[in-house]
Amino acid sequence: MYTAKNMTVILLLCSYPSLITSTTQADCAGTEPHVFVANENVPNGVRELNTLTDCFERSYNHDAWQSDGSGRYLAFAGSGSDCRLWVTDDPTQSIYQFDIGGCSSKSYVVNTPESINDIEYYSGNGMLYALTMGPSGSSSHLVEIDLVTGSQTTRLSWGSGFQAHMMGFGPDGYLYITRFYGDLFAARVYDPENNFNFVREIPLPGHGDPDAYRLGDVTFVGDYFYLASNDGIVGDDGWIDEYLIADGSWIRTVYTSPGAGMGGLAHASETSLWATCAVEGYGTVAEIEISTGNVLRVLSQCDICGVTNTGNIDIEVKNMFDWNDNGTSDRCDIACGNSADLNRNWIPDECEDSCPGDLTGDGIVDINDIFEILGLWGACP
Repeated sequence: MYTAKNMTVILLLCSYPSLITSTTQADCAGTEPHVFVANENVPNGVRELNTLTDCFERSYNHDAWQSDGSGRYLAFAGSGSDCRLWVTDDPTQSIYQFDIGGCSSKSYVVNTPESINDIEYYSGNGMLYALTMGPSGSSSHLVEIDLVTGSQTTRLSWGSGFQAHMMGFGPDGYLYITRFYGDLFAARVYDPENNFNFVREIPLPGHGDPDAYRLGDVTFVGDYFYLASNDGIVGDDGWIDEYLIADGSWIRTVYTSPGAGMGGLAHASETSLWATCAVEGYGTVAEIEISTGNVLRVLSQCDICGVTNTGNIDIEVKNMFDWNDNGTSDRCDIACGNSADLNRNWIPDECEDSCPGDLTGDGIVDINDIFEILGLWGACP
């Protein structure tokens, strides 16, 4: 991304070459949030949904994916030309990397005989992290993956006393890891900037069966973080609980889901959360109001192309660009031929100036445009 004071913003989307382009925003919209749902279903391993239009946009799949456990956990990184999506394929202990055009560019085989649980990208060092768990929770590990070299380092290990399940990096810089079964605490917190030193344990909320209690995803909104959970068996109750980031103390139960365990969580807004397996049985995606616990809406994505949802364990949210404000992401407009993109920068040509080299906006491409670039030369802040 290239930005300049008193200039327009240059937005470059995935996989195309980085071309310097001036963009006019007067007649064009900004971004629209899309949710990416890990569906555990081949050939619809991951589904992308437009939350503004409630429309299914595309599936992410790979020929190598198998029918049991593919598309279970997700991770996102970057924006603009550097946006990447990672998806786990559990039967082969592999992680596949996609651009937001749906193309798989590479894969990583995690060096472990254990199953892959959650994956997360850490912007602090540009590494991808994978949680793995052995049979019956006999052992768990946090594996660090170098995305350039593919080299792997085990950063944390646990025995059967803590079965690591899902994780998220908080605004305090710490890594929050929820447990599957076997611990008297809901989650553990570690410091990635200090060799993943242990910080604190997060208490279980006062509901459900402690012996069967299973934690799901974690997400963060403002001064609080939220944990999804259930009683360990599909068909039992599920919950979303609120905790204080500052000290990890439990505040309250935000939402109770009778007969439907909770799985993935994601930040929807400053007042709401996206949750999977939330309402109307197993396999739904709902937006839940934090203050009241009311279900604001359920995304209509259950019988797309005749394939019903079977999993919906993990969920990620990403802002996609919709500069022509037609309710469809620019990538889909261009891919479907509804918008031209002659300079191949994933921005519809109708949303760009007719003189793309005019960085100063004076109607002329000259030496002053070069000076504008040179004035910004150097390390990015």
